[in-house]
Amino acid sequence: AAQRGMGIAEDLLAFAHPELKTPVVADLGEITAGLLPALRAAAGPRHEVRCDLNEALGRVLIDTTGYARLVMNLVTNARE
Repeated sequence: AAQRGMGIAEDLLAFAHPELKTPVVADLGEITAGLLPALRAAAGPRHEVRCDLNEALGRVLIDTTGYARLVMNLVTNARE
């Protein structure tokens, strides 16, 4: 739980202070699944956030902070 909390804190700090991060090879499904709690909170109680992850997504070279920012913006804009 402490490791997860530390990871969330790091993500929030990175989200608040945008900068280009070096892309890493990561599982896009895992990243997206990890964002779901924050996305649901951002969408609010009147909206439902569902994610149907395709296992074929696999690993990609990605700036995880940039991806998180992009998806969070999509949810926030869709809510409005």
